[in-house]
Amino acid sequence: MILSLQSEWMSLWRNKASWAMPCLFYALVLTLMMFAIGPFDPALQAILPRLFLVAVLLAMFLQTEQLFKQDADTGYLAQYILSRLGFANAILIKLFVQFCLQALPLILIAGFAALLGNIASDVSIALLISIALSLPILFLLSAFSASLTLSLQQTGLLNAIILVPLFLPVLLFAESIVLRAQWQEPYMAYVYLLLALLLVSLCTLPFLIIRCLRMSLQ
Repeated sequence: MILSLQSEWMSLWRNKASWAMPCLFYALVLTLMMFAIGPFDPALQAILPRLFLVAVLLAMFLQTEQLFKQDADTGYLAQYILSRLGFANAILIKLFVQFCLQALPLILIAGFAALLGNIASDVSIALLISIALSLPILFLLSAFSASLTLSLQQTGLLNAIILVPLFLPVLLFAESIVLRAQWQEPYMAYVYLLLALLLVSLCTLPFLIIRCLRMSLQ
């Protein structure tokens, strides 16, 4: 399993476009918004935390279509069926590596941008909590949509139709955490709601992704 994890990590690391583009897009959106509003404008501190969450959603859209497409086109995905780990374990390892390289850097960028935007410490903590809880859910939903539409051509619009209704509840709960922190009100109820969604996603979506990938390879 360690060798498979290392091999998957190196394979994805060489394909820098798949994980660097969402990070660059995320950083670019935040930087341009800071310049557009102005670093000393009071409106920046009110808008920027919520902009972080919208930018995360858009960054997830960018990578959805390419999550499994290249591996499927090269036949690398079909080789997982012959893997000694088994198809399910190989897909779970792939998802874990993809999440580490494509999603986790967004949390670091958000923390750095919060410092540049001079956001209050309690709001920054709430923002990082909301992003850390919502990112795995958004990533798994993106992977599910990518696996569901893998055998189709030109799936960008279809992925958007599938993902927008699924993303919105997560985005609303995450935004509520930030808003409550800005209003200096307790927000733990929304943290628990996101935790519940995260647990449901972790318990169901990986199995749905594996099932959809099996069907697309048959």
